[in-house]
Amino acid sequence: MNYLIHYVIVLMAMISVPVLRNTVSLHLDTIQFFYIWHAVYSVLYLLMAVYFLNYKKSEIVNVVNGFKKLPLSVYIFIIITTLFILFSEFSLTILYSNFELSSFYPTLMGLSKLSIIAIGILIFKESLNFEKILGVILTVLGIYLLN
Repeated sequence: MNYLIHYVIVLMAMISVPVLRNTVSLHLDTIQFFYIWHAVYSVLYLLMAVYFLNYKKSEIVNVVNGFKKLPLSVYIFIIITTLFILFSEFSLTILYSNFELSSFYPTLMGLSKLSIIAIGILIFKESLNFEKILGVILTVLGIYLLN
């Protein structure tokens, strides 16, 4: 299967979301922005729930059964991640209001990619090859040049 269309869709979302957030943050204070942003996400989740309840009821059962199989440590990790996401949304709102999008957002994304590579290698025992090392070096250089 050709995954190019999926990459394009994800890339467009990854580009449009920070640009939209930056644009909206110019017009609203942090709390207003936070509430509106999460209201939008709530509507999207509600639409997804309605779709699955009407057309994919068996999928809901599969999801619930899948959650029952998870160990306690995964539930704890889900809770911690949820808290990080909640606080990071608030923090992102402040960053959008106080820094240039073209500088802070690529820096955040670069640092997150470097962190994911480190976690993949150290925790999940993924391979470390020349391409990854070169990518890390170029990412660090890019972050340095942006700032």
